[in-house]
Amino acid sequence: MRKPRENPYIPFDATITKIVDLNEESKSFHLDSSELRKMIYQPGQFIQVTVYGVGEVAIGITDTIYDEGFEVAIRNTGGRVTSYLHTMKVGDIVGIRGPLGKPFPMDDFKGKNLLFICAGIGFWPIRACIKHVINHREDYGKLLAIFGVRNPSLFTYTDEIESWMSREDMKVQRTVDSCSDEDCWDENVGLITSLTDDFKPQNPEDWIILCCGPPVAFKFIGESLNKNGFNDDQIWVSLERKMKCGIGKCNHCLIHGTRYVCMDGPVFTLGEARDMPGGLD
Repeated sequence: MRKPRENPYIPFDATITKIVDLNEESKSFHLDSSELRKMIYQPGQFIQVTVYGVGEVAIGITDTIYDEGFEVAIRNTGGRVTSYLHTMKVGDIVGIRGPLGKPFPMDDFKGKNLLFICAGIGFWPIRACIKHVINHREDYGKLLAIFGVRNPSLFTYTDEIESWMSREDMKVQRTVDSCSDEDCWDENVGLITSLTDDFKPQNPEDWIILCCGPPVAFKFIGESLNKNGFNDDQIWVSLERKMKCGIGKCNHCLIHGTRYVCMDGPVFTLGEARDMPGGLD
């Protein structure tokens, strides 16, 4: 296990080695450095990406390639840091702190059937979990992934999703909130709950659900799953919250004086999230 850095506030340098346009507002960045290659990462954790002289932002890790560095996906939200990141080029240097946060307990899920629910860019942190399960497929039972976006143009990593759709040991469903005639979308149209409403396995207690997306969506996804026999302790969510320091010092991600998302999360059970005042806001 990699030893903690002496000063967790000081980032180490990483080089951007590859940039891929995911859609009009999002890009993936491959990052590499000798420090990154030593890093032990678990699905669900995040890193702090520093643009020197501009600022820092918390980003979930979408994939890890241990001998080649890390990959993160970043949407240009219009903020100072994400906007600047979208102007950077291959060869540019960014700062990295991490990995940080509590991961999904993937070892605890061994032997269980897994349902991944990915709403919007919530797919990106969940992508690392899906790839982990595929790489250790014999450790898990049935595998179902549900992806939902507002319209077809917002799907990302589509080649990868389509390769998963062709697997015999995995089922994939996709939905869009709406689409126009020219989009020619021939899969499900409707909110992501239109698919979870129909998810009624014979033995719901044999399943674990991993979910990421806008926290407000968890309320409705949870209600949909609860009606089908799933309890909140089977449903694991990754919360989005404004994280600054990443190590529980600045209070930016403190939820009503009770839990630090950066330290106690970002992964919680839905039951834990419901018990935190404002946890699903």
